[in-house]
Amino acid sequence: MKNKLFLLTLLGLLILLTGVVLTAIKPSLSSTASILMITGMLACKFFGLLMLVLDSNIRKTIYFKLMLLSMAIVLIGEVFFINQLVGSFLLLIAGAFSAIIVYSIRFYYKIEKKRLDILKLLWVLTTYIAMSLTVLNYLPKEAGYVSELIFWVMIFDYVISSKKTPALASTTS
Repeated sequence: MKNKLFLLTLLGLLILLTGVVLTAIKPSLSSTASILMITGMLACKFFGLLMLVLDSNIRKTIYFKLMLLSMAIVLIGEVFFINQLVGSFLLLIAGAFSAIIVYSIRFYYKIEKKRLDILKLLWVLTTYIAMSLTVLNYLPKEAGYVSELIFWVMIFDYVISSKKTPALASTTS
């Protein structure tokens, strides 16, 4: 399963890079290239995050359910925001900060903290703080690039560390 998710993540990265190269070579195909880049980015993020979650111990704890609830509140807030309904900002901010609090508490009580755990915490913090401050117009949309960078470092670190660990290397390669 991990091997398939890793290959799907690489396929998404290949689609993303195809869009980037297509834009550089032939700017007239920028709409097609942009579709490729968005599709590749979504595939990479979805399968990369799924790979991390399926290999994590958080699924066995109450923190996972609380994180899912926080994400659901954020998604409902996004739907409210798109439809310009009252309370969208409140839902977005409440969901984002509850996710930050839940994951920070989980990190605090985790006994063994590795580099990947620190990267996960940084990603959660930067993603939800940047999203909240961007929605409130305190930060430009480009502030989300920091969380994107941390996400890619996190995925890269996961892949490298899983290749070094004998128990994981047999399942990922």
